[in-house]
Amino acid sequence: MLNDRDGFPSGFPHIFLWNRQWDKETEYERKYKQLPIEKRESYRWIESSLKTEEVLSDAAGITIIADREADIYEESVQVPDKKTHLLICSLQNRILYDSNEKLSEHISDSKLAGSYKSEIRNGQKKRKPGEAVMEVRYDKVSRKQSDRKRKRFEKTCGNGIECRTENASEPIRR
Repeated sequence: MLNDRDGFPSGFPHIFLWNRQWDKETEYERKYKQLPIEKRESYRWIESSLKTEEVLSDAAGITIIADREADIYEESVQVPDKKTHLLICSLQNRILYDSNEKLSEHISDSKLAGSYKSEIRNGQKKRKPGEAVMEVRYDKVSRKQSDRKRKRFEKTCGNGIECRTENASEPIRR
């Protein structure tokens, strides 16, 4: 958690410690995709976000940052509200709601919003020191989300953001 006044880290609003059971049946044996979200491993992302909202209920605004594992339909529906926002690294290249275009292609074709340079140090054997130029693009998008329970597609709205190095063949999305 960062204080918005001075950017000083002041702690964690919620910590969820979790460990996978090693003697558990496989996803196929458990019919994992048919389980309600509350019974899945990925529910920890939603629970952590909801607990964070609860703990920080007096905050003017909350931005929850998560990795690809949190790119799930239920998170995008249950968590965001007027003061809580999600910043999630995409796992799925989802189809946009009003077209057959996919999210990553749409954002890659969007207008360049800005760029910045970053020094690359020689910290790894394969990496040569130098400079990387990051390009940033974004756009408002409506994604097509699968609602498995109702067997239909729903629309979720948000912003798509792409950061990529100028010379990379594949974008680094964050």
